[in-house]
Amino acid sequence: MFSPLKVLFSPVKTFREAAQDPQIKGLALVLALLLATTAITQYVSALKISLIINNQPTSLLASGLFTEYMLSTLVYMVLIFFFNWIIYAGALLLLIKAFGGKGGPWRPFFMLAGYVFSVYIVRMGVTAVLISTLPDLPLELTTWPPISEDDHRVYVDQVNALWAPTLALQMMPFLIWIVYGWFMILGAVAVRASKEIAWGKAAMVSLGAFLINFMLSSLLGLMF
Repeated sequence: MFSPLKVLFSPVKTFREAAQDPQIKGLALVLALLLATTAITQYVSALKISLIINNQPTSLLASGLFTEYMLSTLVYMVLIFFFNWIIYAGALLLLIKAFGGKGGPWRPFFMLAGYVFSVYIVRMGVTAVLISTLPDLPLELTTWPPISEDDHRVYVDQVNALWAPTLALQMMPFLIWIVYGWFMILGAVAVRASKEIAWGKAAMVSLGAFLINFMLSSLLGLMF
């Protein structure tokens, strides 16, 4: 059975095997684990945040606002996943043709390209660990997430005061770029395994598809 962990730590062998018969259940497993780690990250974050409700500091987790926020976050993550997957896989196919790679059915290739997103499971898991080391964040707010401009300013000011100086928060930008690099490497391996083009071309295809996806997702606010 396909395993996202195998893709992460033995990509060449795993993609070569998966390319023979990519399965939608593998893609579903990637999405399920991504949602699970996203939920864990949101839970850990909620443990660190307290709001002022009825003049009393109340943990976000116990405020009654968390459940709705969690559900909306998970729905949004599903949207982000499918948007990025379709754009990325489509860009890979177009660039493969541009570089003279062989054709073939697009559906199996889309399944295989979706396995590359396994790397974001690790990102979410590590993010949860980093957040767990942060100090508590008291906020003079009664709603979550902050909606008004004033509430957003309060949130940003508190984050800058209490979280920004911490090593955990300073490590997060580096984590993002490590994950992006890992993503491009996995993309090149997937292209090489499924389309049998040279490693150099596979790397350029992966880089090009990543940049196309990155720009479109940034423009539409649907980035991982």
